[in-house]
Amino acid sequence: DLRSASVAPRIFLMALIVGFGALALTLAAVGVYGVLALIVAERKREIGIRLALGASPRGLVALIVTQALLLTFSGLAAGIAIALAASPLVASQLYGVSAADPATIGAVALTLIIVSLAASAIPAGFRKRSNDDSSHTDKKRSNGGASHRRNPFPRRLRRGRRRHWNGAAAGV
Repeated sequence: DLRSASVAPRIFLMALIVGFGALALTLAAVGVYGVLALIVAERKREIGIRLALGASPRGLVALIVTQALLLTFSGLAAGIAIALAASPLVASQLYGVSAADPATIGAVALTLIIVSLAASAIPAGFRKRSNDDSSHTDKKRSNGGASHRRNPFPRRLRRGRRRHWNGAAAGV
């Protein structure tokens, strides 16, 4: 198999490039998801205020998804422009595919759009549900209005009588 021996390095190189391309797409998708989920999480207070003032939960999710898609499309426009500008640099390494292949660019753009939709809609929907949940007020009412918050200070740092290691009271 002289032919398979001569093609083996190219096949290995092609598999390596495909693997790194898939890894790059996965890293980009995880990065987009992380940034958009963080943006939505930072707007938790704003979402709560808008809900308290009477905004519909569906309208809030639409607002957040629309803003996330604006960010995504601006990032895609910049990324596609940079990819097209850099395409002559990699054109000599490609075989049977143009450097500015519309199918590849479209598939990557569609993947990132789907990820951005999920990254903005999932946390926005979670914020909407968590603000609609009124179970915390039921607990407060069932205990006569007593607060259920834990003391943030450890017991050893609270004021009052402290005991020494031998059991004797300190500060008396």
